[in-house]
Amino acid sequence: MARAVLARMPAAYVNFHMVHAIGKARLDQQVKNLRYRNYSVFDSFQPTVLLNYNLDGVATDVCGARHRVVPVHGTVKAHLGSRDTAALVARLRDMDIDFRFDDLLLCVPELSFGDPGQRDLMRRLAPMWSFEPDFVAVCGYSFASLDPTTGLLFDDHESLRLFVERFKDYTDPVFVLNPNPATMEMLEHRLRSRLVVDVPYNWNVLSTVMVGRVRGSSWASESLRDAYYRLIDDLDSDGIAIDSKWKPAKKSPFAARGS
Repeated sequence: MARAVLARMPAAYVNFHMVHAIGKARLDQQVKNLRYRNYSVFDSFQPTVLLNYNLDGVATDVCGARHRVVPVHGTVKAHLGSRDTAALVARLRDMDIDFRFDDLLLCVPELSFGDPGQRDLMRRLAPMWSFEPDFVAVCGYSFASLDPTTGLLFDDHESLRLFVERFKDYTDPVFVLNPNPATMEMLEHRLRSRLVVDVPYNWNVLSTVMVGRVRGSSWASESLRDAYYRLIDDLDSDGIAIDSKWKPAKKSPFAARGS
């Protein structure tokens, strides 16, 4: 049923609706001067390269001064999250217009070799070869797996192919942070490495705990594991803090204003 509804929606409406929703996140972050802890945790790392697959541009805003942030699939401009764009989206619903954002990869598979625009994707992935990291961390990313139980189908197939090509002879650890072990098992097999390390934690929660420990929160004396599961217990199904001991943010422990 959902696919039938989508098939009848004008392409311009669907694409603008998506970029508006994504743009609102960056606009909100800029207006409120928010620093999301899944990004601000990188303040504690040496300057490096971050391949970012989120389209909202928040990683660049938070991490860009210290790290080289590469928006692999492009970045939605903040102004697209405005009320003016929302009004445009509402009007587009009744117009049969085909409009696409050529500089963005919006919920579609990556381009294959020879496709128009594939060179831009290759250029964005090239920084993987520009340095030799002490370790690699894949944080909450599954290469857009379409079948996480088997790890056989991926929308981000070119990213996966080039990642394996780059690190197939890598001799240092590759940490895979994901509660689902499928990505770790897939990379372990494709890289033929014994140093692919499973970290079965949710990245947003783990990074929040890590930032708290660095900043000396009242629970910093706990082990990372204990603090992680205590925060998990304090969250409802929507990821909102239930009790008041998580004070850095008004509604969620995952962001704070300018810190």
